[in-house]
Amino acid sequence: MPGPSAGRPPPPLPPDPNRTMAHTSSSPSSGATPTGPAPTGRTPWFTPNRWFTDRATADPTAGRHRRGGEGTGVTGGRFLRPLVWIGLWVHVALIAFSAVSFPLVVGRPRPDFLPAELWNPIYSWGMAWTGALYIAAGFVAVAAAWILLTGWRRGLLSMGIVLVLGFAVELLGTSTGLPFGPYEYGDMLGGRIAGHVPWSIPLSWFTLLYATLLLGLRLRPGIVGSIVLASLGLVAWDVLMDPGMSLAFPFWEWQVDGWWYGMPLINWAGWFVTGLVMALTVVAIHPLETLRPAAGDRLPAAIFALNGVLPLVLVIMAGLWIPMLVGLAAMGGFLAFTLVGGSLRRHRLAPGTATGSGAPGGARRDPGPARETHRG
Repeated sequence: MPGPSAGRPPPPLPPDPNRTMAHTSSSPSSGATPTGPAPTGRTPWFTPNRWFTDRATADPTAGRHRRGGEGTGVTGGRFLRPLVWIGLWVHVALIAFSAVSFPLVVGRPRPDFLPAELWNPIYSWGMAWTGALYIAAGFVAVAAAWILLTGWRRGLLSMGIVLVLGFAVELLGTSTGLPFGPYEYGDMLGGRIAGHVPWSIPLSWFTLLYATLLLGLRLRPGIVGSIVLASLGLVAWDVLMDPGMSLAFPFWEWQVDGWWYGMPLINWAGWFVTGLVMALTVVAIHPLETLRPAAGDRLPAAIFALNGVLPLVLVIMAGLWIPMLVGLAAMGGFLAFTLVGGSLRRHRLAPGTATGSGAPGGARRDPGPARETHRG
């Protein structure tokens, strides 16, 4: 004769005291009990603490129609990802080399232990190529990251237009004095295209625009706000860069005695307007929702900060203390405003907060009756 429990299902196990009711499912059709957080209805607009974003990480379905399967991102991503790192590390190395060698070597007599036959070619090569190569290395890192984010077709289109705009505005400036004021480049930033514009200068425009545009997007502005922030970031960089690279050491020379340590004030207006046109071109090609996943990347902040190192060293070498302080305030202020402001805004809109709970309009949801949570 079977016992009293024969034919009956075994009694249910006691509930796990370490699991709260907030992590269980109330769906009667669910056959399993999920243990992850409940959906909130809203997700952050960027993922912080990532060096760069590609379509495979920003959108898991990106690349589904391409060779390589779902989630592979843009074609050639396996080549582009290491290229970002190679370009960045070469950029860092050349900036560090320049920052150390300028105070130790430039303007000083040849070391006695080095013969002139060896020293002179090395010195001449370094002065002619180091600046151009560190700009080019930064561009390689940024260009690879840009293609990973935006794709080949539109990424190359926007990049190409910005490069052409950068060359055109510099050619106009060196030929007519508009929109920056009259100036002329030397030979330390690479060979000059059409006898006026070093080949590295358009690369520098795109590199810094990438940095300031994505930094500004941390604040989740609209189209107008993103364009203005990107332009202000470019001007902030020039506040420090121009005294260091035109007066302290003449990578270019102003042909007027301008108000700001030889620079005419129209230069900043020219930078702002040029930045507006370039940023407008980019956001016209790429919807902001395409770019926002990369707003929290570390690469834009690193590029922006790194490109202030050499100008800072040069103004210190020349004893230009006011440009140093004002330039640090401008660059540091823009960097702090975008990084800290973006983090605060992201936290305020994060899931589970009053404005980030996922309720319409950001209103706080009614949490309902309190649930008792037991800890084992």
